[in-house]
Amino acid sequence: MILGLMALCLVLMLAFPKTPTAGWLHVVLVERPLAWLSTLKRRDVIFVFVMIALLLSAGEFVAVFGVGELFALGANLSLFLDAVVVTTAVTIATAIATAWRNVRGRLSQWFGSAQAPQRARAVRQTKTRKPRRPKSLDDEAAGWAAACAA
Repeated sequence: MILGLMALCLVLMLAFPKTPTAGWLHVVLVERPLAWLSTLKRRDVIFVFVMIALLLSAGEFVAVFGVGELFALGANLSLFLDAVVVTTAVTIATAIATAWRNVRGRLSQWFGSAQAPQRARAVRQTKTRKPRRPKSLDDEAAGWAAACAA
């Protein structure tokens, strides 16, 4: 029934956009919810979606453990999903940056544009240092004994 009512509202809004009823429906169904959603943070939106999914699918869980436990589970799941979303976004951004760098390098090779000058390669050192002999502790002891004897 609700789905049919929403479909009728959508048809009214799309078929007759200039009518006052369509304008009111647009304000009530589009503008106000978007204004409310724009005040939410990312974690709140994820929490709302997780809670909607849990409330629709976990009826027995609510009956056994109560709503408080369901909200605690939803909060934990929303934090986990937030971390997964951020990690995925960073990974995708890194992959895109790497792919763009490779494409740009290939295009510059194909079109023969000026390449950045490459650094000279390091020259292997041919001379080696002479190893130093460590000072003997006996030499210092003899010097100390000689200074004390004098």
